[in-house]
Parts: sequence; C-alpha cells; structure tokens
Amino acid sequence: MAIFLLSNWKRSILNNRKSQLWWLDSNQTKPNQTVSDKPGGIHVKRSDATLPTLDAEKRANRYSWIFAGVWTVVIAMLLYWNIQMIREHTRNLAINKARANFNKDQAFRFWASKHGGVYVPATEHTPPSPYLEHIPDRDIETPSGKQLTLMNPAYMIRQLNEDFGELFGVHGHITSLLLHRPENMPDEWERAALLQFEQGIKEISEFTTLDGQPYLRLMQPMYTSEGCLKCHSYQGYKIGDVRGGVSVSVPIQNYLNEERRQTQVNIRSFGVVWLLGLLGLYGGSRRLRASELKREKILVQTIEMIIATVEKRDPYTAGHQFKVAALVESIAHDMRLPAQQIEGLRFGATIHDIGKIFVPSLILNQTGKLTEAEFQKIKIHPKSGYDVVNKMDFPWPAAQMIYQHHERLDGSGYPCGIKGDEILLEAKILAVADVIDAMISDRPYRKGLTVEDVLQEITQGRGKLYDEVVVDAAVRLIKLGLLDRYFD
Repeated sequence: MAIFLLSNWKRSILNNRKSQLWWLDSNQTKPNQTVSDKPGGIHVKRSDATLPTLDAEKRANRYSWIFAGVWTVVIAMLLYWNIQMIREHTRNLAINKARANFNKDQAFRFWASKHGGVYVPATEHTPPSPYLEHIPDRDIETPSGKQLTLMNPAYMIRQLNEDFGELFGVHGHITSLLLHRPENMPDEWERAALLQFEQGIKEISEFTTLDGQPYLRLMQPMYTSEGCLKCHSYQGYKIGDVRGGVSVSVPIQNYLNEERRQTQVNIRSFGVVWLLGLLGLYGGSRRLRASELKREKILVQTIEMIIATVEKRDPYTAGHQFKVAALVESIAHDMRLPAQQIEGLRFGATIHDIGKIFVPSLILNQTGKLTEAEFQKIKIHPKSGYDVVNKMDFPWPAAQMIYQHHERLDGSGYPCGIKGDEILLEAKILAVADVIDAMISDRPYRKGLTVEDVLQEITQGRGKLYDEVVVDAAVRLIKLGLLDRYFD
C-alpha cells in the first residue's frame, strides 16, 4: 500500500501556509488539547492535524494554462508562416510579371538585332533617328517612292514602351550610362543598378512607391551582341559588354488587395481553429480537474491511513511526523531557504518514519530498554523507507532525506555512517527537528524532557553531531519564543 501511495504522489506540491499545523498557527485551544500550566503552552493529547492536501485543482489549472499557451503559440506560428507565404506569393507574382515583360522586350530586341533592324515609313511620330546618321543606308526609298527609315532595336523598344506602356499599366525604360538620347537618362535608382551590373549583378528589384502608388521596380542589364555593333561599334562597345539596361515598373495595388484579402481569410480561419482548440482544452481540463480532485482525495486518505497505521504500531510517537514537519518548516523559513525546497522538506518530514511499518510492533512498543539486537532492527527503518520512496520520481530528494535523517556530522549516525558535506542539507534540518521532538515527547521509558534539556543537547552537538546553521536557527526560534506553543 505504501508503494501505491508514493507511486501516485509523483511531483505533487504541498499546499500553501493555510494548511500549516494548528499547533504553530493558533493561540486557541483546539479539540483534543488541554492547556498546560505554562503561559501560552499547549499539551498535545492526540494530534488532530491532517496531512496537507495536494494542490490538484491548481495543478490542473496550471496544465490547462500551459496547454493553452502552447496551442496559442503553435497557432500564432502557423498563422505567421501562412501570412509570410502569402506575402512571398505576392512578391513572386509581381516579379514574375516584371520578368515576363522584360523577357518580351528582350525577345523583340534579339529578333530586331538578328535582322539588323527594321525599316518603317518615316513619319512625324517615327522620324529618322539622328543617332543612326552614321549608317549609310539609314534612310531608303522604295521603288514606289515611299520614304523608309531604319529603326534599330533600342529605337523600337523605346517607342514600344512609350506607345503601349500604359496599355497594361507596366512601364518600361531603356537606359544606359553612355547616352545618345537625353530622354534615356537613368534616374538615381537606375544609375545605381547600372553600376552594379558593371560588377556582375544580374538583376535588381525593389518594392517602392511611384506617384503615390505601390510599384515593383525590376531591372536587368542588356549585353552587347554582334548585331548591336552595327549601330554601336563606334561607341567602343565589344561583344559581351554591358551596354545598358531595361527597367520595368509593375503596379502592385491589385496584388496587395488580394494579399490583404487572403490574410484576413487566414486570420479568421486560424482564429476559429484556435477557439475550437481552446474549447477542447477547456473540456479536457474540466475532466482532468475532476479526475485530479478525486485522485487527490483518495491519495490523502490513503496517506493518512498509512501514517495512522505507523503511529498505532508506535503510539508513543503519535503525531511525531506531523510535528517534525512543522518544525523543519519553521527552521527552513528562518534559514531563508527557497519555497520549493521548504515544500520538499515538509513533505519528506511528513513521511520520514514510513520505514517503521517494517519494524516489528513488539519492538516499537517496547517499554523497557532495547537490546542491541532490537536496536539494530529499529535502525533499519531509514533504509526501509528509502527503498519505498526511492522508486518514485519526486521533485525533491525525499528518499535521501529519509535515508539520512539519523546520520550525524562526525559519522556516528546510521545507517551509513556518512559525515559532513556527504549529508544532504534537508537531512541535517530533519535530524535536528527529529531530535527536538523526540526529546520533548513522552516515551514509555521516560517523561518528555524540558526546553533547557533540548537547548543543551543541540548546542553541545553543534558542529559535531548537528549542522551549525541549522542549530543556530532552531535555538533562535526557541529563544524568541516562536515555538513556545509547541513545548509543554
């Protein structure tokens, strides 16, 4: 039964100060108490204290908040990822459209360059290019008398962009660092891009605003081919040189509107999934809370039954474990130990004599002096308690506390005879509290000793048997009168 008890009490946190034992918390007389002759003293006939309850509801709530937090983080991360994917999709759509327009212009340029340019009727809109006058047959006349003029690829692309750039809202601009035509002058962004093309960069793009509207600007270089030399060889270009570039400006307001719409749809969808998840967690937490509360009730009753069984087998130490638990808590608070460590101390002290269930009751109830053989059997209870508790995974070193609470600094204790820093701090505190309660309690072979006897014992053993800091804390509490209600 002890194994069942401890296997179910894994990582349980003892409750707060509200559950502290009544003999340290109240000046009032309780049932099963009589007032002693000493002012403020209380003599305990039989402890009616109960084991501090497990904080099942708080634990279930904590788990619920943890799960809700994890769920929220997961949903938020997925939503963020989806929004980033939508934005990336918008960017890719705009870039692909800009590249398609650039590639269309390049294909047209390559075709015209392959044929050495195209002759078209010379008109006011398409006059002979003054930048091609070095070409002997720039202007020709057909047998019918129609005047034709040569359009090289650059002339064609420029006119194409000027005449039809507004048709689909995409604007193109052919430009270069070495200009013939002032209208082809690059702006600051284009100039910076052209300089980077000279360094080997293949493409430059930027999301920006033009005339108050959002645009994607993309620019790629134009390289000199053999067909280009007919018109541009006099400028010193060679095949493969960067002759300039074409920038494309794509309006993206429609893309942004669609991005915004998809983002809102995703936010609403993920919000619904998040809420449904929270509702599921809430329902699960309610069932968990009910299960935890039921389990807590059974565990507490089982623990109290086991402790009561131990005390019935050893009636002269009735309430001993609870009183020691109260003492170690007071000493630990005086030592300014962390709250988690104090909770572990209180838990370990509450069950520190659980190993006595393996000691024969005849020995526990012995009214005379124990023989050496009987005392050796008594000495097994720390190891027996350790064997039970060590199988469990507690958040505190409860098993070592039980195992070491009869060890002494000089190595004279049992069951291992360890000494000094080999002994756990919690075990050192438990040892002093155990000695204090053992001395002041009535035993079959003697009456309880006085406070003066207790002070003498622990001060004489200070630094030899008992830890100095622990003894100082206990003495300080006793002399300040903070434990007066504990002594008869």
